[in-house]
Amino acid sequence: MDVKEFHESLKQQFPPAELSVPLAALWWDAKDEWDQAHGLVDELETQQGMAVHAYLHRKEGSASNADYWYARAGRG
Repeated sequence: MDVKEFHESLKQQFPPAELSVPLAALWWDAKDEWDQAHGLVDELETQQGMAVHAYLHRKEGSASNADYWYARAGRG
């Protein structure tokens, strides 16, 4: 799936089944469903999951929490 297809999929009620969990979280975030997005990555112990988790906390304004998750993802 490319970026255009990802954006087109936002017209649907649910994310495409082929999306990874971190991408599905970003999909929900793009639909302004922060809680749904966070729930997908809250306990996901992969680098991609922790990076998306960090992004979500940065977006909500929790810089210290975001920094913690970026560090865990190896990006801090």
